[in-house]
Amino acid sequence: MRTRGDDFVDVKNVLVIAYFYPPYDTTAALEASKLTRYLPDHGWSPVVLSATNDYAPSLPLEVEEDRVHRTHQFDVNRLPKLFLANKRDPYAGYVANQVSHVGRFAGRLGRAYRQVVDVPDAQVGWLPFAIKEGRQLLERYRPDLIFSIGGPFTSHLIARRLARGSRLPWFADFRDLWTDNHFFHRVKPISFLERGLESRTMTAASGLSAATPAWAEILERRFAKPTWVIPNGFDPKDHDVDARPRERFTLTYTGVLYRGAQDVEPLLDALVDLRKERVLGPSNFELRFVGRFLSGLRSDVSRRELNDVVTFHDTVSHTAALAMQAESAALLFLLWTKPEGRGWLSAKVYEYMASGRPILAIGPSGVDAGRLVEEMGAGKVVAHKSAIAATLRSWMDEFAANGFIKQRADASKLEIYEWENISGRLAEAFDETLDHCSDS
Repeated sequence: MRTRGDDFVDVKNVLVIAYFYPPYDTTAALEASKLTRYLPDHGWSPVVLSATNDYAPSLPLEVEEDRVHRTHQFDVNRLPKLFLANKRDPYAGYVANQVSHVGRFAGRLGRAYRQVVDVPDAQVGWLPFAIKEGRQLLERYRPDLIFSIGGPFTSHLIARRLARGSRLPWFADFRDLWTDNHFFHRVKPISFLERGLESRTMTAASGLSAATPAWAEILERRFAKPTWVIPNGFDPKDHDVDARPRERFTLTYTGVLYRGAQDVEPLLDALVDLRKERVLGPSNFELRFVGRFLSGLRSDVSRRELNDVVTFHDTVSHTAALAMQAESAALLFLLWTKPEGRGWLSAKVYEYMASGRPILAIGPSGVDAGRLVEEMGAGKVVAHKSAIAATLRSWMDEFAANGFIKQRADASKLEIYEWENISGRLAEAFDETLDHCSDS
């Protein structure tokens, strides 16, 4: 039992299956950490089943250390990594740009291998180790519910096996969609087989959740299960950063850039025009990309002779990324250009909104991420170079006059996306799932 004020709270155990989990620093690990951090305040105590990996161990562990259990895994991509020089990040391989003929051939060979072997994902080699450890955790902790976080979707395969053996309710979360994914598509006929695997797997789930309303609709329509929207969010504690905007106007983009699905060229063209008008130059402006990017973007910048106002920086820790956002005048967000990505809401957009810096969102109108930015009053959504140039011109004038640009996001609306409140919604979904299973 735990107390909340004067009330007694009956705390239930939930077995959380999350391949990515702190201290390993990935976006998926951060999301899993935040989804579980505040659950005890809402009556659920997480026991985490995760895996060891070679990502930078720079995220803080936000639950009790003895409640996190990690297993080894078999790397099914060991051969292509060894012979094709692929790196440790399985998802980066899908967006990697190979510039040489040999590199392009190696990239195609590696992608073909992953299409056949990485089903449902590159973490499938974790499955036997996780099932063995999961059974022991079920015996030790006697959880009331199993909760799996995907991707990777191997987590759902593990949860299904454990749920069937224990007859426990299973709640499956989709931070991304599986076979309906907006970015990665399996080739035929493997795609048909994988879609069947997904359907058979999800029939065993008692409840589902998705990170966006559009994705929740897809899941509910396909699987006819109770489905909740559990969005990504931000933690105000993470944004307690003592940083002021830099002296020159800095527009910052953090994270992965998906070539072909996000379009930065209208922004680069707008910068060329503003430079010709002598509105900006290296003394008063910097466009800063931080993270993993394609070499093609560098050539786009060079071709426009923007090397002195556009800079590239390697991936940094989550804490450092938040600090770089805080010291910026504004933040760059690139909307998904392909129709299948209309429901995509990057986890990054919530932290951008919480930064206090205005967001320059570039891309087609009407997509969910753009509507969110506009509804929250967190920035401007523009598509064409003339509108981008006009926005930047206005913001640079405001920055020159005041030393900062005021973000006009609605604070009361923003609270909805605090992770503590999102955890409350998730705990509510757990309770309803448990009640429904008890009644049936």
